[in-house]
Amino acid sequence: MFYKIYCDGAASNNGYENAIGGWAFVVLDKDENVVLERAEMVKGATNNRMELYAAYMGISSLLEEKQDVEEVEVYT
Repeated sequence: MFYKIYCDGAASNNGYENAIGGWAFVVLDKDENVVLERAEMVKGATNNRMELYAAYMGISSLLEEKQDVEEVEVYT
């Protein structure tokens, strides 16, 4: 089955010890129905780490949850 993953990440005070970041993703099926979504805040994060981690978590979570994955488009 075909899926789309929309993901994003950010961090306030990027590059400093007190930085707080967050990441999120949502997975849609071919009919645009939401099939999976997650988000989390992280201490000591950077913008780049959160952006990449959102994509990683979206892909890995989809592969863990669904057995019918044939094609995936990732939007960051």
